[in-house]
Amino acid sequence: MKTIEEKKLVFTVNFPELRRELINNNHQNWIFAQPINIMTNILALIAQRSAEINDKELIRLCAMLSLYSFSDPSNVDYDEKRRQEIIYGK
Repeated sequence: MKTIEEKKLVFTVNFPELRRELINNNHQNWIFAQPINIMTNILALIAQRSAEINDKELIRLCAMLSLYSFSDPSNVDYDEKRRQEIIYGK
């Protein structure tokens, strides 16, 4: 009898890159700059707090949004192996 491995489909969003794209490369949407900056600050606080309380699921979700330097491909601290371990449990 074969064992079937359960696989989950996981989507991630590079929020820092999305933010840069929305603010810097789309001059028609300049009106959204302030709300996006506010949302960025709030997400940064959530990422910081999730690390402080060491909530594994919140850390996973923050990594999926690339809110930590190790999970942001455009950051010098990017660590693909660590990102995979946290998001996918590998």
